[in-house]
Amino acid sequence: MHADQLNADKRKCRPVNNRPEMQTTINSNSNIFYKLDILISVLGSTYASNVNRIHLLQKKVIRIISKSAFDTHTDSLFVQFKILIFHDI
Repeated sequence: MHADQLNADKRKCRPVNNRPEMQTTINSNSNIFYKLDILISVLGSTYASNVNRIHLLQKKVIRIISKSAFDTHTDSLFVQFKILIFHDI
């Protein structure tokens, strides 16, 4: 989805309680899980080549975040940063 659409959806979320700090967290989490549910539904029926591209991109990003070399194994990095591998979702 486009970033503008994500922001528009986020503004539609209603607060659950009167504490402003909790409202932001609840709105953000509900929005993330909603988008993640859609993503899993769509990608569950896609070709393996598309899923592989996303997995390779995820590996590239975690190497950038950790400032590791381009040929570093990523399994330990995913564990260290507590990030799910795309294939595990």
